[in-house]
Amino acid sequence: MLQQDATRYRGAAIGAERRAEATRNTISFRLGRALLDAKTGAACGRCRRPCGRCAREVRARRSGTRAAGAPSRGAWLHELEPTLQAQGLQAAEAPGPGARQDARRAGHGLHPPGAPGAARGCRRRRPPGARGEPVEPRPFRAKWLAFLLHDAGQIVEPRQLLDALPPGTPLHASEKHRRRYIEGQHALVLQLPAVPPRRVRPAFDPVPGRLLYVAASSLPYNVSGYTLRTQGLLAGLAAHGRELLCVTRPGYPADRPDAASPEDAGEREVDGVHYLALPGPHRRRTAPDQYIRGMRAPAGGRGARVPARPGPGRVQP
Repeated sequence: MLQQDATRYRGAAIGAERRAEATRNTISFRLGRALLDAKTGAACGRCRRPCGRCAREVRARRSGTRAAGAPSRGAWLHELEPTLQAQGLQAAEAPGPGARQDARRAGHGLHPPGAPGAARGCRRRRPPGARGEPVEPRPFRAKWLAFLLHDAGQIVEPRQLLDALPPGTPLHASEKHRRRYIEGQHALVLQLPAVPPRRVRPAFDPVPGRLLYVAASSLPYNVSGYTLRTQGLLAGLAAHGRELLCVTRPGYPADRPDAASPEDAGEREVDGVHYLALPGPHRRRTAPDQYIRGMRAPAGGRGARVPARPGPGRVQP
């Protein structure tokens, strides 16, 4: 089923690239591109040659003859789609002469950047778009390939590609964050955090009837099926005489863009249920290795004041 989905996706991507290539080969597009490239007076000479080619092609069409010249750079795309349908995905991904001449569009046609469906289809092999990087090794291509491989589930090679970028390579804010995220994952691949051995006895004195409940999200910051079920469960326990406190994971709700009034996070009471938001690292802005280290202080009780009122007796996930 996954192979069929990947084949259908590649076929759709090839068809879209073929239509885009046909548009790029039209006289109107080429003429407009030439005029845009010659926006300044100093660059006016750049448009003479493409404009001349367009004029010759227009005259040839009017006379009913074809203009002499090289075939379209995208001609190989017309052969790629039948190959995909007749011989399968592996044959279509094999680099042909046309694809070698234009490795960038070959990779784009077979594997457009930022496509999660395509990333799932190349977890066990190198994405076809990777052929363009060794043919034309430029920083933006290495960066794109690193993120593409990361989408496909790889960690080591994306880190190597990003480390090899020349100093001063421009990165957008989102790309800087993603680079830090890949570096954090790579650090975890090299060495996992040390997990202390399990205690024979708990670090606190259990008190019968008292519960500490840990939730990923809660009211009143988020209203969802999860938070409503949590509220109903805790309200039911409280109705049966249990003393309880619900703490949310460190960093919530500040790291949830859909949370209501995260700046007012702290201790709240909702219909008799006590909630405490623990401070901690931002889940979406922190590399995973740093996030795990930053979770230690709140989880160990050093990053937040846990009221003595409920007194933990048992921890529930």
